[in-house]
Amino acid sequence: MVREIIAYKDYYRDFMAKLSEKEQMKIRRALLLFSDTERIPSHFIKYIEDDIYEFRVNYGNNEFRIFFIYDGERLVILFNAFRKKSQKTPRSEILKAKRLKMSIMKTKMQTYNVSEELNRTFGEPGTESRRAAEDQAWEEYNAQILLDARKESGMTQSELADKIGADKSYISRVERGLTIPSISTFYRMVSAMGLTVELR
Repeated sequence: MVREIIAYKDYYRDFMAKLSEKEQMKIRRALLLFSDTERIPSHFIKYIEDDIYEFRVNYGNNEFRIFFIYDGERLVILFNAFRKKSQKTPRSEILKAKRLKMSIMKTKMQTYNVSEELNRTFGEPGTESRRAAEDQAWEEYNAQILLDARKESGMTQSELADKIGADKSYISRVERGLTIPSISTFYRMVSAMGLTVELR
């Protein structure tokens, strides 16, 4: 485990309780990558302001956001979260996050250990079940990258499907994380959108 993740008070748990089981698992798998990966994919993280960041997870047509701060290099503290309904992050949510950050700085005793929740859900680091969950999380991440790239290119699902010799429903399934494209299909999709893949 690279980072320990805790949540301030009950904001994270209250938010998760309102979601479907599939939505909860998608968020937990994304947090698993955050916990276990040294270089977290930049798509998941967006700097907001005042040392506050936004953890970003998409599931189907839904966008979920969890505000957090870093406390040193290895501790992440989550606080308020919401289902995004507009293009911009609501100012009211940002102001709430700033208020909670001030409260967190005063006391860190009222916390919930999200890392322990991940261990209970996916198994301890190094176990087969955890590796399988991490693999699935990376597949979901790649699906989101393809969706974002297509939208940025201005292409429709039908146009992309025509370029790679597939149908629109296939593109839709890939972008929703329901179908995992082969490596060759992944590269065809990337190439059709005029992009390249950089391996690091």
